[in-house]
Amino acid sequence: MYGNNKAKEVFSIPVEWMVTENIEVRANSLEEAVEFINNHADEIPTSRDAEYIDGTWKISADEDNDLDTKKICERLGCYGYLHREATEYDVVDSKIGGVA
Repeated sequence: MYGNNKAKEVFSIPVEWMVTENIEVRANSLEEAVEFINNHADEIPTSRDAEYIDGTWKISADEDNDLDTKKICERLGCYGYLHREATEYDVVDSKIGGVA
């Protein structure tokens, strides 16, 4: 958990980022390998060797990539996001933490 340890609410904000990794596919041709991946995308597990693509981290509602807080909050309201009252068990990660 991140943010302000004294805050009274917890917000669940959808974020996204891209990773890249190589998937080894046994096939008779490159076309067969690509088709296999396309047809089995939901079945192929990702590995721990995936590499984060720099610059792709963002809040999912930031469609313009302009970091406009007001626009992002409006979109989050339209998309629906989860929030709840904070409890004593909601402790901010001390490595990042701090007041936002």
